[in-house]
Amino acid sequence: MKKCFLFGNLLLAPALPPEPAWLSALLIGKDDTLLALFFAGLVASVAVTGGLLIWGGREPGDAATRALFWLLAFLVAVQILLLPINYGTLIADKILPKVASLDGAAPLPSGQDAWLVWEGNTGMTYLVRGAAQDDARRSLVTLNRGDVKRVEILGYDRIIAKIFGRT
Repeated sequence: MKKCFLFGNLLLAPALPPEPAWLSALLIGKDDTLLALFFAGLVASVAVTGGLLIWGGREPGDAATRALFWLLAFLVAVQILLLPINYGTLIADKILPKVASLDGAAPLPSGQDAWLVWEGNTGMTYLVRGAAQDDARRSLVTLNRGDVKRVEILGYDRIIAKIFGRT
């Protein structure tokens, strides 16, 4: 299946894909203003199409007109169903908790940062990276849930902007 956007596996990617540039701007913007405008545009486009459906349903017509009406109704339904997917692609897991240590006992080595990416029943997955610009190596580390004594959250970071050096 083709991805709707060309972004994938960004936590370990060396850089954001250069195209489409507008989507990169949505992901790494200083705030979520552009993202809110994008969502408003998506909702407005569905509202316009829905308005056309309502307007077109008022007029009686022949069989061809009725067929086109039902085609438009199907397209509006598809737009409504895809709305959370299109928007969810851009907001999913953008903000991750920054942690003080991986296992809750030993602090992180100097110059390293870590974020909790996933907390499951049997394990916890962290994104770990060197804080210095010359050590931008990132890795995902999974520990057994029993090995983690406690989780100390230091704050929350917009992770895509953080790992690509925009904030």
